[in-house]
Amino acid sequence: MGTAAVFDRVTPQMGEPATNAQLSGIVPFSSATPGFIDALRTISNLMRLSDNWNSYGSPQIQPAAVQRAVEVLIAAEADAPPSPRIVPVSGGGLQIEWAAGARELEVELLPDGSI
Repeated sequence: MGTAAVFDRVTPQMGEPATNAQLSGIVPFSSATPGFIDALRTISNLMRLSDNWNSYGSPQIQPAAVQRAVEVLIAAEADAPPSPRIVPVSGGGLQIEWAAGARELEVELLPDGSI
């Protein structure tokens, strides 16, 4: 999967990903926070993990999880959160973690794109 797939068109309000979309919107990097850009870079790197990346047979990160993770990050940008930590999850998903003082938030994106 190329990085262009991260930006495939999605239905409003974090609905199910559309298929066969090539481009649906533009993320203006000139106004994006450094944390957002770093998060996209991390996701791009995690997309390169191959099957069995954890030595327990986990499949590579699935496109639906990547797409949903980007949607969550875009939605979170409006609230100017601290920079997230993004990690792979066994089974082909991703987890986004934010921490601010004693408060923490973890969002797990499953391989099918559900949260």
